[in-house]
Amino acid sequence: FYTLSIGVGSLMVFGSYMPNRGAVGAIVFSVALIDILVSALLGLVTIPILFSSQMLPVSGYDLLFVALPTAYGDMQNGQYLGVLFFTFVMFTAMSSALVLLEPSIAWCKERFVMGRWNAAILVGFIAWLVSLASMHSWHFISDISALGLTLFDLLNIMTAKVLLPAAGLMLAIYVGWVLNPALVKNEIVNSGIGWLYLWYFLIRFIVPSLFLLVLILNQLETYNL
Repeated sequence: FYTLSIGVGSLMVFGSYMPNRGAVGAIVFSVALIDILVSALLGLVTIPILFSSQMLPVSGYDLLFVALPTAYGDMQNGQYLGVLFFTFVMFTAMSSALVLLEPSIAWCKERFVMGRWNAAILVGFIAWLVSLASMHSWHFISDISALGLTLFDLLNIMTAKVLLPAAGLMLAIYVGWVLNPALVKNEIVNSGIGWLYLWYFLIRFIVPSLFLLVLILNQLETYNL
């Protein structure tokens, strides 16, 4: 969800910037393929590093900020590799964060009739405040919790495990079953009629089913059911 910005509106915003004759199907396929290849490559790099330090594979926060620093620390000259790796992680996170901010920036531009720079500064400042509170939930405000969860944990669960798959599910249902088919046809027919039929089948049946499955599995994992 995060690397492809699914469920946050970024794809719709950037899609609106495309030229009218753009090949939507080919572009979407290329982006998804590159994302899969990069993710697979990162997995091939990180998993052997963990095994070399006799550590079990983990995911999320534990992988990035606990397991990998420990593994790099056990390697010869690992501190240099660690700096290089986390530099790439920083640029990757920044690029993804900029994409995620684009829908809010575009909304502020239209809603408050403000320039792009002002909208970007406003949205960036709000995001910085939220991230600052989330970061300090591990330190200065660690005593503040709800249901035994820190602010970081709550935001992580609400966004990654609830809001993103739920938003993707509702968007797929709306576009596939409610939105005027003529509007969709005008946007996708440039990629070929075959893409249109395939897209409609996926967006109506396959995509909602997968989003619902992800949403259910996330809740089962969260509540240890």
